[in-house]
Amino acid sequence: MRDSEHIKTVADTWQEHWKNSDMAPDSSRQGRFLRWYISKFGGFAINRLVLTVLEKQLGSPKGKSILDAGCGTGLNSLPLAARGAEVTLLDIAPEALNIAETYYQELELKANYVSGSIFEMPFEDGEFDLVWNTGVIEHFEPRERKQAVSEMLRVMKPGGFMITFNPNASAPVYQRAKAKAEARGTWDVGFELPIETLSADVSPDEYEVTEWSLGWFFQYQFYKYLIPSALKIPFVATHEVTQSLLPFLNRPEGYFLVSLIRKKQK
Repeated sequence: MRDSEHIKTVADTWQEHWKNSDMAPDSSRQGRFLRWYISKFGGFAINRLVLTVLEKQLGSPKGKSILDAGCGTGLNSLPLAARGAEVTLLDIAPEALNIAETYYQELELKANYVSGSIFEMPFEDGEFDLVWNTGVIEHFEPRERKQAVSEMLRVMKPGGFMITFNPNASAPVYQRAKAKAEARGTWDVGFELPIETLSADVSPDEYEVTEWSLGWFFQYQFYKYLIPSALKIPFVATHEVTQSLLPFLNRPEGYFLVSLIRKKQK
């Protein structure tokens, strides 16, 4: 697939985002704290939430080949690597992979780091037990999203599955915060189209799609775009601690639309 201008814009936006990311585990006070927190707790509350869903579908991750297609910091797959999975991290931005590698090395965890596009991944057909991502395909137009899904399915093993966690078009708190942030010019992740369903992106004769929502409390984190910058870190920290102490707050429907895709058995 020849990259559209929109795909190129998304790639440029995220490369710039990761160059200036506040998630960088550098020598700053914030960077040192992030490295301590990840080393101490193995990730954030959202990483643990995602892990519970993945383990329910995957069983034990040990020895399973897993592709995080559009990995960003790689933190969502870090708990899988800690449980013995063979993790491959793919991202268009080398800066994101550098951040991921630092976190993994801190915990002495292994991963394969691959710089590449989700639209043309450098992998063989049927290579992975699980192909997945969190917050990637909503940044593309519907036609482009369909192509990304097709490429993810291409590298999925026949008996494996694909799963994505995307912004839910029916999440009201997230939608309101996003709209206000865009109007104020504080939204910093570019184009984002919440997902109603991925059912139309695959052949119904070939694939079975199961979808549900969770992450009720998680969607409130987007109010960070609406508060004074001096309050952003305390707000995010309080939100993180609350999610960690009260994980049941994320079980009701909310920010995430979870889309699970399996190949139908003939």
